[in-house]
Amino acid sequence: MIPFILVVIWADVKGEQVKRKCRIFARWYLGERLHYSLAW
Repeated sequence: MIPFILVVIWADVKGEQVKRKCRIFARWYLGERLHYSLAW
């Protein structure tokens, strides 16, 4: 049986990684959109 606290910590770490990826993707996506709008 896996201790519940470890599951919570693991989920939190995974969540942080996902949030970081989303943030990086959002920044890249917005940067691309801005670049294209400026190019026009």
